[in-house]
Amino acid sequence: MPRIPGSPITPRRAEEPTAARPVPKPAPPAIAQAPLDRFEAGASAGAGDVRGAAVGAVQLPPGLGTLFPAGQAGRALWVWDETGGKLPDPELLMSACRQMGVSQIYVNAYPPSGAHLEQLEQIVTLAARQGIEAQLLCGDAAWTDPPTRPWISTQVLQPLQAMLARVREQNPGLELSSALHLDVEPQAGGMTAQKAEAYVEMLSWFRAQLGDALPLAADVPGWFADASWTAGGRPLGEAILDHVDQLTLMAYSKDPGAVVGLAAPLVEAASGRGKKVVVGVETRPSTENVHLVSQEQARDALAQVDGAFAGRDASRGYSGLAIHDFASLLTLVP
Repeated sequence: MPRIPGSPITPRRAEEPTAARPVPKPAPPAIAQAPLDRFEAGASAGAGDVRGAAVGAVQLPPGLGTLFPAGQAGRALWVWDETGGKLPDPELLMSACRQMGVSQIYVNAYPPSGAHLEQLEQIVTLAARQGIEAQLLCGDAAWTDPPTRPWISTQVLQPLQAMLARVREQNPGLELSSALHLDVEPQAGGMTAQKAEAYVEMLSWFRAQLGDALPLAADVPGWFADASWTAGGRPLGEAILDHVDQLTLMAYSKDPGAVVGLAAPLVEAASGRGKKVVVGVETRPSTENVHLVSQEQARDALAQVDGAFAGRDASRGYSGLAIHDFASLLTLVP
């Protein structure tokens, strides 16, 4: 079954921010605006089976390279911190992405400070060198509350924008593609009409802050596509599409037909707006039992979902598939 209001989505949450004094709106650096078109073409860096490839002391399991279906659909992975609050080994991550033909990674960008920011910068740089777009993944349910906005500006947006500018400065000629990727869960504690409105208003604020400097992406649970939820008198999913460049729908289910059913309305809505929808599946064990448990099951589900959208007139709004998440993906049985 798809996720329902009030259920957790991400495996880890950012610390809840404390309000800060208002500061002037940061001037974001110019960032290459290639990202979302590149995603449709998929990565060109040698997709293929991983024959037990080793990186350092870590062994990549065989079979990863054939999980995503062949074709031009984009391929994405969520990348969260591992035990100890560290991101995965960058070389291991890049090796897996290269073998799987991944074209986007959603990398946990919080907190954007200290050793974590250094790791993030390394991954962003290595990804760009492989032609992979590293989207900066962050968010908290509290971010829908306007008093948190000064804190977000100074403690999240400014450090991340400075990091991207630094990568460009230190790597002349590097084509850097990125996006701010929000994982904000307004349904925490139960969804309401007021929370839906506040969520869309938050997206509008982020859009204004980023301007043309950085694309805005978001991931949302599958039931956000249900037309019974509205914002501004319109279906919630359509209202969200007004403010983002790319939307990843966490259409978590073991049934590929259910995944297609959840995603279809948003794919159709996106096609008429020039926006892009990525369809996500779950491999991390969940209490709702919506996760795919084996490589074979994941391979079959991804192929069926991709095949369903490839033949539709609305396929212009379909931009590919995403797997949640990198760490759990490595533990799938064949």
